[in-house]
Parts: sequence; C-alpha cells; structure tokens
Amino acid sequence: MPSRRHRASRVLFPPLEGARPVRRRQRLLPCLAGVCLLSGSAALASSPEAWNRYDRQVRTACVAASGLADVRVRGARIDLPAPGLSSLLLEGRYPQPHMNGRPGLELCVFEQRSGRAVVAEADSLRPALAAETQAPAGSRPAPQGGSPLKPPAPAGSPASPMAPR
Repeated sequence: MPSRRHRASRVLFPPLEGARPVRRRQRLLPCLAGVCLLSGSAALASSPEAWNRYDRQVRTACVAASGLADVRVRGARIDLPAPGLSSLLLEGRYPQPHMNGRPGLELCVFEQRSGRAVVAEADSLRPALAAETQAPAGSRPAPQGGSPLKPPAPAGSPASPMAPR
C-alpha cells in the first residue's frame, strides 16, 4: 500500500496513459545537470580584455567631461561599492584667462549603466597629494601641532601650555 504522501501525488498528478514510471535516479539526473551548469557559469569572470575596455571607457568619458585643459588621469580607477560606479582623479590646468593656467584637480564619477561621467572640483585634495609625494615610502607626515615621537611636557613644566604664569 502506498504511503499517504505518495497517494496524494498520484491524485494531483495522475500518471499519463502508457507512460512508464520514472525512477528516482532518472529524476535526479536533470536536476544535477542544471545545478552543474549554473554553478559552472558563476566561476566565469570578466576577462582582462573586458576590464581594459571598461577602463578605457571610464577614462575617455571622464576626460571628455572634464573642464580642465591638458587633462590627464592621476592614479588608477577606483570601483565604488555601489554597483556600476567608478571614479578617477583628473589633473590639468584651468583654461579660464583669469585663472592664469593654475593647476587643478577634478574628481570624476562614471556610471556604467548610462555611460555618463560627472565631474566635480577636487582642489582641496591637493595638500594631501603633495604630502604623499614628498614623504618617503612607508612614512606618514607628522600631524599638526608637534612630532608624534616627542611626548607632551609634564603639566607643571614651563613648556606645558597648562603651566601657571
């Protein structure tokens, strides 16, 4: 006598006339084949050529959107956590006559879906970039207000800002 579950499936899905019963192994094989196909495609990644093509697309769109003269890309592309957004730092010279060819920085954000680049002035990053290029490799610039290696003066000493006058 078939189990209750088996009986219910026969009521809902009656066997076709002339069809032979399907063995469990025969039902499992198509499922395994589907799982293998789906998991195999997840291992496929973008090729280096595709990444190079995308990098050229981002660079071209950002340089075209820039308002700077003699613009060039500074550094590598940064892919943002939001899907389809990348950014670049651009460097060039302001073309306006009153700016006298002063150097400028711009931050470009590229949206992959639309292929559009948006540029914003980023001159405030220039001091950080200058400190980075002047510091030897592996060192950090000293913070404002003193050396990180020199401990603060004791509270009662004349060098202390808390010393009584």
